[in-house]
Amino acid sequence: MKNISNNFFTCLGWLTLAILYSLLAFKTDNPLLLPTLFSIGKNIFINIFSLEGFIIICNTLKTLFFSTISSIGIAIFFAIITKIIPMLSFLIQPIFSLLKSIPTIGLILIALIYLKLDLAPLFIGIVISVGIFYDLILSGINSVDSSLLEMAKLYKVKKIYIIKEIYIPSIFWKLNTSLHSILSLILKVIIAGEVLANVNKTIGGELIIQKNYFNTDIFFSWLLIVAILSIIFETLIKYFSSKYRRWDKNASN
Repeated sequence: MKNISNNFFTCLGWLTLAILYSLLAFKTDNPLLLPTLFSIGKNIFINIFSLEGFIIICNTLKTLFFSTISSIGIAIFFAIITKIIPMLSFLIQPIFSLLKSIPTIGLILIALIYLKLDLAPLFIGIVISVGIFYDLILSGINSVDSSLLEMAKLYKVKKIYIIKEIYIPSIFWKLNTSLHSILSLILKVIIAGEVLANVNKTIGGELIIQKNYFNTDIFFSWLLIVAILSIIFETLIKYFSSKYRRWDKNASN
C-alpha cells in the first residue's frame, strides 16, 4: 500500500511539472525558447529509436561503463593495499581528497590540455568517482565483523569463501547505498566533458550541436534522455538489490 501511495505521488509530481511547463510554454508562445512537450517527446522517440540516436547513446554509455569499472578497479586495488598496510592510508587518502575537492571544470580543462579530446570524458569520469568508490569500498572492508573473521579462521574457511561470503556482501551494501548517485554524477561529468571537447556521436556532442543551431526541442529531448537514463539506473539498482537481498536471505536459510 505504501509503494502504491509513493508511486501515485511521484506520478502526480511529474504530471504537475509537465502541466506547469506546458502553461509556461503556452504563455511564452515561442517554440525556439520553450518548445512544446509534444515536440520534445517526438524528438525523444526519434533519438532513442533511430540508429544514429542509438549509437550516440551507446557511445556515452560505453564511456560511463568503462569509467565506472576502471574507478571501481582502482579503488579496490588501493583499498586492499590500505587494509594490508594501514600506514599507506596517510599517503593515499590526501590524494583522493584532493581529487574530490578540485572543481569539475578544472579537471575537465586539465584533461583537454593533456589528453586527446575523445579520452577526456573517460578520464573525467574516472577521476571524479575513484575517490568516492575508494571511501565506500574501504568502509565496506573495515565494517566486516571481526568475530566472523575469527570464526572463519577457527574453522579454517578458505580465503576465497571469506572474500565471497563476507567481504563482497559488505562492500556491496556500502556501494548499493550510493551507486545510483555516483552513476548519475559520472554521467553528468562525462557529458560535460563531451560538450567541452565536442566529441562527435555522443550525447554531449549532440547538445553542443543543437545549441549552436538553436534546435531547442532536440536539445531539451537529449536532456530528458539523460534524466530517463538516470531513472533507469536507479530502477535497475533497486531491482538487483532486492534480488540479491532475497537470494542472500534464502542462502542464509
